[in-house]
Amino acid sequence: MGNSARWTDEVTVREIPAARLPASVQEVLAARIDRLDPPTKALLQALAVVGRTVGIEVARELAGGPDEELLGRLAALEAGEFLYEEESRTGARYVFKHALTQEAAYSSLLADRRRALHEDAARAIERVFAMALDDHCDTLAHHYARSGNAEKAIQYLARAGERAVARSANGEAERHLVTGLELLATTPASPDRSRRELMLQARLGPVLVATRGYGSPSATRAYARAEALCEEVGEAPELLTARSRDLCGAPYVW
Repeated sequence: MGNSARWTDEVTVREIPAARLPASVQEVLAARIDRLDPPTKALLQALAVVGRTVGIEVARELAGGPDEELLGRLAALEAGEFLYEEESRTGARYVFKHALTQEAAYSSLLADRRRALHEDAARAIERVFAMALDDHCDTLAHHYARSGNAEKAIQYLARAGERAVARSANGEAERHLVTGLELLATTPASPDRSRRELMLQARLGPVLVATRGYGSPSATRAYARAEALCEEVGEAPELLTARSRDLCGAPYVW
């Protein structure tokens, strides 16, 4: 994974590079984490998957169980200097005191458990921010992609691309749409996949014209692929220009 960070009001997603920690540091941190009681260690690992900063509501959704148990475990993690608490305009949130601690906790997870926790994190964020999901599309795509849920990841990448187009952030829109197409290509071929690819390519063409210019190779390829998909799914290619314009200004229906 890369080393970029993406910020939201309650969740910070930090993409953690694999095996970046020096062995000696990793051993020390792993030993500290292993000394935690199992429920507190499990909470720390879940928070590490969510991101560098985690709001109390997301932590509560992930933890389940009585609030006093969650608060007790968070207090133990603060006392152990794994986390610290800070206030935001929406309430308490918990921040990993050192990025290396988050990396060590994340790296301590087996691959299957890590994927499951990414799915849990995405679902927790969906529940907490159900009325403002568009503000969290990038974060949700991140978690669903890493959980192996390509369907949901592509859905949120498309929505993130729409939002970027709406505010004329064409470079960001290009990144989301290209990532969505790359992920879609990993799924089994089917008429439904072709239809979804057409929807993404129809959005990408105008974005590439804006970022790369008319006649650029990437824009030309996007339109050519979209025309081929029109034929494949039974839509008239001459409608592509109008379709691209309409789709870029309309809500995405997956």
